[in-house]
Amino acid sequence: MEVLSVDLPKCLSSSSSRCQQDVAAKIEQTHNLTILVHEGSEKLLTTYVRYQGEPFGSADFNPPIQSFEGLPLPPPSTAVWQDLSDAERLQRNATVFSNFPEFLTAAKNQQAGLSPAAKELHHQFDRASVQCLGLASNLQSIMASLDIPPGPAMPVQVPKTDSAFLMKLTGYSICRLYEGWASSCQSDMAALAAKYPVCTGPI
Repeated sequence: MEVLSVDLPKCLSSSSSRCQQDVAAKIEQTHNLTILVHEGSEKLLTTYVRYQGEPFGSADFNPPIQSFEGLPLPPPSTAVWQDLSDAERLQRNATVFSNFPEFLTAAKNQQAGLSPAAKELHHQFDRASVQCLGLASNLQSIMASLDIPPGPAMPVQVPKTDSAFLMKLTGYSICRLYEGWASSCQSDMAALAAKYPVCTGPI
């Protein structure tokens, strides 16, 4: 995925002090949201597994996570991801979380047929979709404030299958991807908030 590089510190240093603090406040607000999103993603994965039956609930069940068109694997905790600029990570996170609702909705619709009584699970999928939209909007707002252009769009293609087991496996991968990206984004925003803290004194 090609991403446009932008010097985030330069963007901030060229802004007025009040503008810098407005951006810092948005970053802090978004970091707080990523904490909620990550907590919700962990609960969603736990709830999802609980409703799928065997082998999903087995301690040794750990299939490779499948990526999808429009929903790549979470970034590894390696120098490759850290070598990207803050702006590049913002772009990638914004694109991925804009795409997530379509995948989460597809997984919920599959579960509505497979586990119609699992209202708790269905509700968690709905809430996750709403939170993804909110997070994507916040990330895009930060980018707009810093004149960071959107990253290249990633076309979305939700997988389809008639197999109940493959539906469960697809939903499992989506939930695992969601938890992985939520964790990564939380770390990214924590680092960004530490670099650009909100000033509590007079500007």
